[in-house]
Amino acid sequence: MKTKLRLLLLLPLILLTVQKAAGQTFHFIYFSDTNDSRIGKNSEEANRYFLNNFIPQLKKSTGLEVKQMIYTGNSFSRHNLENATNSLDTGYGDVIFFYYSGHGYNDGSSVFPTMTLGLQGDELDSRTKHILDVYNQLRRKPHKLLVVIAEACNAVYSTRGVKGSAVVSYDAYEGNNDNYYSLFRNSSGDYLMSSCKQGQKSWSPMGGLSYFATAFRDVLDERRTSVTWREFLDGVSSKTLDYVDRYAGETQQPQWISGEYTGTALSTGSLTATTTAKPEAEITSVTQEHNVTVNGKKGLNIHVKFD
Repeated sequence: MKTKLRLLLLLPLILLTVQKAAGQTFHFIYFSDTNDSRIGKNSEEANRYFLNNFIPQLKKSTGLEVKQMIYTGNSFSRHNLENATNSLDTGYGDVIFFYYSGHGYNDGSSVFPTMTLGLQGDELDSRTKHILDVYNQLRRKPHKLLVVIAEACNAVYSTRGVKGSAVVSYDAYEGNNDNYYSLFRNSSGDYLMSSCKQGQKSWSPMGGLSYFATAFRDVLDERRTSVTWREFLDGVSSKTLDYVDRYAGETQQPQWISGEYTGTALSTGSLTATTTAKPEAEITSVTQEHNVTVNGKKGLNIHVKFD
């Protein structure tokens, strides 16, 4: 009788331990350059969407516990990014969602961009971080699903493009509950996406949500009973290509990979592979110009010099 009683007392503890191990937490790591004179307004619109729309809808649709790490304004720095990724404590049932909205460029080492964090005037060497490094580091953390997104230019020399008008307005708490549940509760895997292919700019309308973030929002809001991450990322890529062509008259094709980076990425409806650039010369220096005026707007220019 005593043995039976002990088993009955232990059973709730065992069930509680199993339930805790199987639970899911959504780790939201978000970096947005709201200080920049050229893209600050666009980044503020991204904040409004992700913090006031996306996160509340995700909580409502999935029941996931959400832990937020938000870095905007003066906290938008490489130091804080490295602290956030190094200190991240996750479980094997968790979701890690990393989103970067800011300047970037391609250093020739892969088809994915290098992010430029920090404040104007700081040394560039202290500001840069390759998105692929973040992705690979987070892949080593315990998780069920990892999504890393870089909304940034991906050319050797460019600034974030601002052209055209906002696509549509939006209200809080839009979204398809089934899509949120399918993607963030029922899915697993590792995914890395950049808002444009190597050699391209990432475009935004004047003062509005970027064309890429708008495509992300609109595909997430499409009415369907279920969606896979491959279908979702391909849809975001296709809609971005359409929006940028229609409203800005430019070309921007997001690209993505699943699992380990092997030198290629997928983009748009046909899922065509793009290969890693192999520059014929060595990169000897990377410099920055502050408060450069382009089309009446001041911003940051990045120059990459080859030997």
